[in-house]
Amino acid sequence: TWVLVIVLVFSLLLALLVFKYMTRRLNTLSEKIEQFKQSGFSTISAAQIRHDRSSDEIDDLTYAFYEMANTIVRQLNKLKQADIQRRELIANVSHDLRTPLTTLQGYLETILRKSNELSKTEKERYIGIALQHSQRLGNLVSELFELARLDANETRPRLEAFSLPELVHDVIHKFWLMTSKRNISLETRFDKSLPFVYADLGLIERVIQNLLENAIRYTPEGGRIVISLTRANESVSVQVKDNGCGIAEKELPLIFERFYRPEKSRQQSSGGAGLGLAISKRILELHGSTIQAFSRINQGAEFRFNLPIHHA
Repeated sequence: TWVLVIVLVFSLLLALLVFKYMTRRLNTLSEKIEQFKQSGFSTISAAQIRHDRSSDEIDDLTYAFYEMANTIVRQLNKLKQADIQRRELIANVSHDLRTPLTTLQGYLETILRKSNELSKTEKERYIGIALQHSQRLGNLVSELFELARLDANETRPRLEAFSLPELVHDVIHKFWLMTSKRNISLETRFDKSLPFVYADLGLIERVIQNLLENAIRYTPEGGRIVISLTRANESVSVQVKDNGCGIAEKELPLIFERFYRPEKSRQQSSGGAGLGLAISKRILELHGSTIQAFSRINQGAEFRFNLPIHHA
C-alpha cells in the first residue's frame, strides 16, 4: 500500500512538473497578450520567435501573435499619422481659403458701401484686386480637387507615345509672356534624336508646367531656367533647373508635402498654395516614376524625373 501511495504521489508530482513545463510558454504568451491589451494595442515588446520546421504548435501560435500585434501597431501608427496630416491639411486649407476670401469680401464691401465716394479709377482697381483673389481662390479649389482625384486613384494614366521635346516647347510657349516681363531666360538642352516616351501626355504636361511655375516663382528678374532632356538607358531624363534663391537642405524632404512652403525667403514673392509639387509627385507615382530635388541656398534648385521610352 505504501509503495502504491508513493508511486501515485511521485506520478502526480511528475505530472504537475510536466504540465507546468508544457504550459510555461502559453502562460508567457498570455502575459504578453494582456500587456499588449493594457497598452491600448499600441506597443509590443520585441521577441525572438523560432519559426521553422522544428517549431511546434505553440511556437507557431506565438509567431502568429507577434506578427498580428506588429501589424496592428503599424496600422495604428499610420492612422495616427494620417489623423495628424488631416488636421494639418484642414488647418492649411482653412488658412489658404480664408485669406483670399477675406480680401475679396473686404474690397466688395468697400465698393458697395462707398460706391458714391469712389472714383471710376478706384472702383476699377478694387474690382481688379477682387478678381485676382477670386481667381486665386478658384485655382486653389481646382488644385485641391485634382489632388483628391489623384489620391483616390480616380485618374488613370492614358499611356501613349509622344515626343517629349515638342511637349516641352509647347509648355515653354505658355510661359513666354510671364518670363519676358521679368527678363528670365528659358533655355533648352536636348540630346539629339531622343526617342518617344510612353506616358500620359496631359498629366506629364501638368508636371512640367508645375515645375516651370515653381522655377519662375523663385527665380529673380534677369535669372535663367534650363530644361534638359537626356537619354538614360531605357528612359528619358527630364531636368528643370533655376538659379533662384534655392532650398535649404533640411527642407528638401518636405517640399513635396501638401501645402508645405519653404522658409520665408522663398515665400515673399510666392502666390502658390504649396500643391504643385505634391500633384507632380503623385502623377509621376502613377507612372511608376519618382521625382528628385537638388538644391542649396542661393544656388538655385533642380528637379529631375525619368519617363520610359516607347518601344514600337
